[in-house]
Amino acid sequence: MLRFGLIGYLLLVSCLAGHGQSPLPSTMTFARQRLLLEQAASFILVKRLSRIDIDSGLSIVHEKLHVSKFSLIAEGLDTSLFLSNAGWIDEDQPALAVQRLSTLKGTPRLQLLQLLGAYYAFRPNGYKNFIDSAIGYITLAIKESEFLHNPRARRQSLCLLGKVYAEKRDTVMANQVFRRLIDDCRSSGDNTTEARAWKYYGAYFPYLSQTAAQRTEYLRRALDLYRRQQDVCNTANVLMDIGYLSYFLYHLADAKAAFLASVNLQDSISWPYTHYSTDLLTLVSDAEGKYGDQMRYSLRSVRSAEASNDSIGLSVFYVRLADGHSMLDNSQQEALVWFKKAAAVCLAENAPPATIYNIFNRIVHDMHLRQQDQEALILIDSIHRQHPPIDDQDFFEYNWLMACLYKFTKQYKLAEAYALRAQHLEKPMELVSGPINTGAIFWILGDIYKDEKQYTAAEACYRSLLASPYIHRVHRSASRSAIIRSLLVVDSALGKTAAALADYHTYVELKEEHFNAMQGMRADELMVQYETEQREKNIQLLTAQAKLQQTELKQSAFARSIAYAGVALALLLAGLIYSRFRIKQKSNRELEKQREEIAQKNVQLQHLIDAKEWLLKEVHHRVKNNLQIVMSLLYSQSAYLQDEKAISAVLESQHRVQAMALIHQKLYKSDHANSIYMPEYITDLVEYLKNGFNIRQSIWFDLQIEKINLDILHAVPVGLILNEAITNAIKYAFPHGEDDHITVRLFASAPDEITLIIKDNGRGIPAGSELGTSGSFGMTLIKGLTEDMDGSLFITSGNGTTLHMVFMVVVAPEKKLQMA
Repeated sequence: MLRFGLIGYLLLVSCLAGHGQSPLPSTMTFARQRLLLEQAASFILVKRLSRIDIDSGLSIVHEKLHVSKFSLIAEGLDTSLFLSNAGWIDEDQPALAVQRLSTLKGTPRLQLLQLLGAYYAFRPNGYKNFIDSAIGYITLAIKESEFLHNPRARRQSLCLLGKVYAEKRDTVMANQVFRRLIDDCRSSGDNTTEARAWKYYGAYFPYLSQTAAQRTEYLRRALDLYRRQQDVCNTANVLMDIGYLSYFLYHLADAKAAFLASVNLQDSISWPYTHYSTDLLTLVSDAEGKYGDQMRYSLRSVRSAEASNDSIGLSVFYVRLADGHSMLDNSQQEALVWFKKAAAVCLAENAPPATIYNIFNRIVHDMHLRQQDQEALILIDSIHRQHPPIDDQDFFEYNWLMACLYKFTKQYKLAEAYALRAQHLEKPMELVSGPINTGAIFWILGDIYKDEKQYTAAEACYRSLLASPYIHRVHRSASRSAIIRSLLVVDSALGKTAAALADYHTYVELKEEHFNAMQGMRADELMVQYETEQREKNIQLLTAQAKLQQTELKQSAFARSIAYAGVALALLLAGLIYSRFRIKQKSNRELEKQREEIAQKNVQLQHLIDAKEWLLKEVHHRVKNNLQIVMSLLYSQSAYLQDEKAISAVLESQHRVQAMALIHQKLYKSDHANSIYMPEYITDLVEYLKNGFNIRQSIWFDLQIEKINLDILHAVPVGLILNEAITNAIKYAFPHGEDDHITVRLFASAPDEITLIIKDNGRGIPAGSELGTSGSFGMTLIKGLTEDMDGSLFITSGNGTTLHMVFMVVVAPEKKLQMA
């Protein structure tokens, strides 16, 4: 009677669930939609033993629960600007976004590049099929954010890039990107992006037993940041991931603490999808041998999933509840009911073959107890044809199921063959699921060998089973007592009296433990029955309240009739307001027309500016080409000269032309055709002079150039002065020196003042010569150029020669310097 009460209670809850108040996923906030996506995707990933990637799990959740992936893809981005893009994301039509991209500039273009990169980064099997598109758009977004000086957008894009490399299993690049990003976040105080970086760092690295501990540490760092930000949804989700990995490592206390903390947070925000968390508490309670908790949590999981119309894990939750009933000696019929419900859900939703085989294994065992072995063979043959195995996990579950079937029918050779095939598949699965399942096949092999009276082989299997990691999961006293009882039979048959006696004592202890556990479970069952009766009383109370509400509704009908008169008066007032609204609307249309005209003129002006910049670049390009032609002519002319002075003069002229040509080349390649970035220009000019005079190993240059942009009117004279001063120093200052060097300094000595210093440690100006009065063409050129810039020139001699020039100029802003 008590058992039927439990079933009636669950059916009652199931009926009430259809009238629950759980909101549709599409109506929830982005944070809640993201929590649902990540919780359900993680559940699918673990259920399928990582045979799919997380992003494929997200797509499954999107299709089954009709929740948009946009909330996760756009995490960290400015979602208010992207609402119009949710359609092409969910419909998988990125071509629409690519068409818009060509029409955008500035921040809108950056944002759409980020969204395209995120879209491809979260594609199913993205690291296999869409890696080039993901990396391409994310890289463009990084460059665009640097161009626009938007460091926050750059960090968001780097976070996506690290995720892509992690899923690609390029751990070297992933480590580099995430470490650089995290350092940047810390230096800028961006805790939100840092938390997401640690979450991606821990969630998307390869799902292997060797990486679980390190991934847990990454997730704990994300957890600390999310807690400090009071981000409940992300905190709850990261706790779930930590719990998964702790359970994967069989750290049950850590797993339970994480799952309980996550459930408490979800309850605090009235989260309707708690079944993913309570299911994990079911697993932990099962592993701890706490059968009452196992039954409560599995029952809550079923209730929550049915109330929220979420069928993704419903078959698994049914199986958990069936397992709870199967532990009771007198509840096998209830267990079978839930196993059949789980099978119906799996077949209806075309679940993975491994899940179907695992559930039908339980049904086959019940058919065996009913002596329906042949019917079971026919049933499984039909299931196998409709749902053939695809991967290792499918073949493992199928071979295990067939081994059980043939053992029941006493076809031991076939049973052994299937069991050995399943055992062969355990090792590759251990790399993903960990060692806790390894050794499961020893149990059925031991039973096969025992029934065939191959006692030595049977004993070896049972001993291996007791020594395997799997035995830690076979915690139930009834199951362990069955293993020990079989070992007792084998040891007795082999004449191992001492071992058989030890087996007997262990068996008695386990039977007593099982009896005590059953007493505890019956107490828990009585508690569930009490909760059922209380719920029925609550339903009766709600019914009475509903009748009372009907009476109150009749009384309020009269009040509504009075309200209608007020509504009529309000409509009259609304008509007057509407007429005023139409007048204002007409004025707004006129203003909108004027704004459109202004916007059109702005676009035309922008086109003119773009054309002017292009023409200016083209002029610089042509000037540079013409100067290159002049240099070629000078070089050709020098080949016909015999006089060394004439050759030297021609080469010096060639250097002067190159100094000017280099400026026009920089202007042509720069995005800013009106200024020269001096550190880069002076470095290139010095390199050219080194190569021209072949002094790369003999004279050392010390360049101390501040980040200054100069316009072409100042850059050309400065370049020519540098050329003349450095050429004179190379030719005359170092006759026999060993530590020869030339120092060039360019810096802003005042807000509108630039200082240029060129110093060598050579022999200096010869004694008796007046400084700065040389009649050479080079000195004349330097003085003339200084005067053209309204500058001051000072030449001193002492431990070498120093040229000190000061001129006035307006320095470009720092932002422009960085863009150069």
